[in-house]
Amino acid sequence: MSQKAFHFIGKAPLSKSLLNRALIIKSWYPHFFIHGSSSCEDIAIMESAVKNLNHNKEFNCGLSGAAFRFLAVRLSREKGKFALKADKALFKRPLEEASALLSQLSVSIEKTEQAYVIFSEGWKLQGDCVYAPSKITSQWAAALLLNSWNLDQDLYFVFNSSAVSYSYFKMTLDFVKSLGLIVQQEGNEFFIPRGQSLKVKEYYPEQDKSCLFALACFAVLNGKAVFLEWEEKSLQADHIFTDILKDMGVSVELRRDQSPKPLDASHKHGQIKSNQNQLIISKCDRLKALDVNLKNQPDLFPLLAVLCAKAEGLSVLKEISHLAFKESNRVRKIKELLEKCGIQVKIQKDDFLIYGQKEWSQKISPFEFDTEQDHRLVMAGELTAVMGVPVTLKGKSAVNKSFPEFYSFIQS
Repeated sequence: MSQKAFHFIGKAPLSKSLLNRALIIKSWYPHFFIHGSSSCEDIAIMESAVKNLNHNKEFNCGLSGAAFRFLAVRLSREKGKFALKADKALFKRPLEEASALLSQLSVSIEKTEQAYVIFSEGWKLQGDCVYAPSKITSQWAAALLLNSWNLDQDLYFVFNSSAVSYSYFKMTLDFVKSLGLIVQQEGNEFFIPRGQSLKVKEYYPEQDKSCLFALACFAVLNGKAVFLEWEEKSLQADHIFTDILKDMGVSVELRRDQSPKPLDASHKHGQIKSNQNQLIISKCDRLKALDVNLKNQPDLFPLLAVLCAKAEGLSVLKEISHLAFKESNRVRKIKELLEKCGIQVKIQKDDFLIYGQKEWSQKISPFEFDTEQDHRLVMAGELTAVMGVPVTLKGKSAVNKSFPEFYSFIQS
């Protein structure tokens, strides 16, 4: 199959995950200045909610699970009745943990046909310690951290370090600590003293590492990507994608900025406002099979599975069952996509087994792949398409949820 050459040089959009968290902080402290924004739908939803938090009683979360969870906990700190609306597809996802958390704070939440309705008099702890749900997502625990400013009583909560996507909780924990929130930890127990306020006036978000990984995948198959202002240290768990690519035999070169820095070049939280580091990802003609645990990097799964399908031998992507509860059932959908490409796939308990082939069949029948409005399935589908797979994607606009620049980057 013919492959389209891919060449990219530039920066990725800012991290959606960190921007969402920063916007919740801004809802508490309007003077908090965030350097930069994003045109993706998730951030537009959150920006609108924060802007109108003191005026509106109804908020539309669209397809954003993060916006729903973060706003539900944020609004529960206020007195009143609030409605969180969303697309039907979001309400099909497991959201029961909302009640499990909020009921411990004396806040009730009811589901109607069109919204989740929150009734609150502000937080009033039911017991000595709050249990943060963790079966489906770490975002409820993250929402607690983000909304623990100016408490009128101390907060103790428990969150399991073996929970799904713990890395996103850890990212949130490091983020709020960098802003001055004191959080004491002993094992799985966390203590937040009352009456804390923001210690920082501005914030510089990182580039989105999951977006960079998407572009890197296109470079790996046929081309080259040069990522400018590469941040060697990152709060994002997806930062590990460089190590994963190295394990697959990909050339990953870091060119560090050797120029002298002025005394004030470093941001007070250890982040560099600007640097000349470059990360260079080059085409790999022979990918090695992979054995990796994706419990803490679930967003890498769809694209990484396609790369593994081009590797020689058996690849095993571990602890992926929770991906059934994303925008789509990503485990089932990626299995469907790869099998239509002629690749043998097996699901074995919590592992995803891919029997990769360096050369794919020349006789794949044309097919339509329904992305079910899942932005990461759009990217995975396009990665197969550039290899010559005759696939037509349904729901391509879903990519606007997290990476609206995606098509302009891969086509330019």
